[in-house]
Amino acid sequence: MNDFSAAKLDLLDASRRDVLAALGSDTTPQGRTLLSAWRAARRSTADGPENLWQAALMVELLRRGEKVAARQLGTRRPASWLPSWAAGPPLNLGLQHIYQLDHLIAATTVASVDGRQVGLCFDQDGVVHTIDMLEGTVQARQMSDGEQDFYRDATFADLDGQQIIAAVTEQQALVWATATGDLLTATDPDDIPRPAGHLTSVAVGHVAGTGVALAGTREGYLLLWSVPDGQRIAKFNDGHSCYVSSIAISTDGPPIAVTGSGGEAATVCFWDLATRQQIGQPRPTANISQVGWTRLADQPHAVTVDERGLLQLWLPQQPEPVSSYPTGVASVGGLACTVVEERPVAVLSSGGRVRLVDLLTGLPAGDTMTDFTQDASHVAVSPPNTSTRSIIAVQGSSTEGRVNILDLNPAPTGDGPTAGSDVSSGSKAPVYLDADIVTVGGRQIIAVIGDDATLRLHDVSDGEQAGRPLTVSAMRTPYGVRLRCLTLDSRPVGISATPGPFTALYLDDGSHLALPDQGPQRAALAGLACDASGTTKIVVLSDQWGSMIAWDLQTMRLLGHRPSKKPGSNACLAVTAIEGRTTILSASRKGKLRRWETDLTAHAAPIAAHRGPITAIDTLDIDGRPTAVTVGDDGQTAAWDLHTGERRGPKLRHPAPVNALLATTFGGIPTAITACEDRTLRIWSLLDGKILDTIPTPRPVRRIFATAADDLVLLDPEGLTCLGGRQHA
Repeated sequence: MNDFSAAKLDLLDASRRDVLAALGSDTTPQGRTLLSAWRAARRSTADGPENLWQAALMVELLRRGEKVAARQLGTRRPASWLPSWAAGPPLNLGLQHIYQLDHLIAATTVASVDGRQVGLCFDQDGVVHTIDMLEGTVQARQMSDGEQDFYRDATFADLDGQQIIAAVTEQQALVWATATGDLLTATDPDDIPRPAGHLTSVAVGHVAGTGVALAGTREGYLLLWSVPDGQRIAKFNDGHSCYVSSIAISTDGPPIAVTGSGGEAATVCFWDLATRQQIGQPRPTANISQVGWTRLADQPHAVTVDERGLLQLWLPQQPEPVSSYPTGVASVGGLACTVVEERPVAVLSSGGRVRLVDLLTGLPAGDTMTDFTQDASHVAVSPPNTSTRSIIAVQGSSTEGRVNILDLNPAPTGDGPTAGSDVSSGSKAPVYLDADIVTVGGRQIIAVIGDDATLRLHDVSDGEQAGRPLTVSAMRTPYGVRLRCLTLDSRPVGISATPGPFTALYLDDGSHLALPDQGPQRAALAGLACDASGTTKIVVLSDQWGSMIAWDLQTMRLLGHRPSKKPGSNACLAVTAIEGRTTILSASRKGKLRRWETDLTAHAAPIAAHRGPITAIDTLDIDGRPTAVTVGDDGQTAAWDLHTGERRGPKLRHPAPVNALLATTFGGIPTAITACEDRTLRIWSLLDGKILDTIPTPRPVRRIFATAADDLVLLDPEGLTCLGGRQHA
């Protein structure tokens, strides 16, 4: 965990040259993380005031998962509102989730538990962390007697239908059931011959229907134990002359083990575990870092990767490799073999990247970046028969326990880039366009629509994604995209609209509502509003020409259509209730606030709200009376009694154009919260026009939401930021 020192935090007050001099040469994860966040904060604030700079740096640290460091900054410079979490598009489209388990991870895998795909991580304290790859939750289970000095190696395996973790200390091999934490096997330290040296590596497999653990030693020995009773059943000492770095046992056909060693006399060896015999002679090679198995041409092939980044395929009976492929990387920390679109693929972790290699051609089949500040040491892949294929990668040599869940990119079937090229996944992170707040499964959620036509749901308590992303519809253009949410028949619904027809889907399961033919495609979308609190469940849209159309969401009946040829009219929409009747509000380009019946006939005379165009409308009740709050491009905000059309309270004057508006109640006080182009959030009392608070915002704010805990969530071009921890009453 990055708990930054006071000296490093003091650099916040230093000049640019001082920071770069102090941190630019700092090779620690802390230094690199702080420098990365510092640079990003500087880019977003330029020469802004100190309070803006602090907020920007806290947000950048939160986006990198450095919650402790962000809290430290908030403690050093207290403010009435502070960022408590930040969320947004990942560094790349393949980066699904980021976790920090705060322990040094020794092994990882992807498995199915109770029908759900999970990532499993085993740490140096003997704890198995189970990551639900759909929900994003993490559970930890201590393995019985698992608190040893240090595990030299560990591996997960499916043994007789039971998920197990096997690990070796210097003197002992141990096997646990991950579901219960029960210790299944603990070998006798006296089983290790004195000349063998300490244990260095381990693998698990089956021999004649019995689970076995095969461990390598520092001096090149191999020791085979029975898992059920912990008895040593074989010893091999004629294959390697130096430490055994990696072991893999084939699960396809006879139980054959491939072992690789390091040192000056590095070799690759094969062993028939059923007959306890070596297959052929040791094969000299460079230091072996990883070994595994794959299937090619209907035969099991061993896969080895050496310190040069050379990937080789072997048949146990042949003295020479079948194929040799340069991977273009100097050091491989993890290897996993799988099948993607019926092609065998090796997944390699190297540095901060995860690279896929097509084992038929040796060509790169994909490449993606992690968010790691150190090399990735372990990698695993979900089985080919799972509907959603994922990679789990672990940052090595770090007690942060940094874990990334990545998409498994499909393998190309034609010619690809050369092995030495820097392959990019070709995917970009989505841009968050619009958002709304809604309750899903009893939790408040911010639903966000991106330019990839996908809805992502973020829990307001911590910003983490809640459930899987939901596909909305094909998006012809990201311009003019709107999203609004409501509860319909006790189920949360998201309604999105683009320059084409609107779509609606249930946010609890992603299923779409059946919608009627909405007629010809509209011009560029201008406004969207919906409401399900009254007897009429309504959605209303407007386009750039001022035309409006309204639908009943329950019956999918067209309620009204009002054509217009006045560009800019009705660009802002809202729905409220006046005297128990559902009423549509719209804003004209001449500053008029109009009230409409659900069939889009006039409800009452327009209200002359502003001298120029109205740029935002929101509603709330003040003393039980429906009130509209409007913002004009003249920089003024005003509240209007929708019964009488009279203004309530003074007009609020801003020093710059207003980008976002929220009308709500804080502490029983009706308030308007506005975000200006001067990157300042202002909280106003609608009763007397006084400013209750001002909050710096590092980036331009597009939407403002208030949570049930009276925190504020802001949508900006780069994601979501939650402001909480208010110190004032």
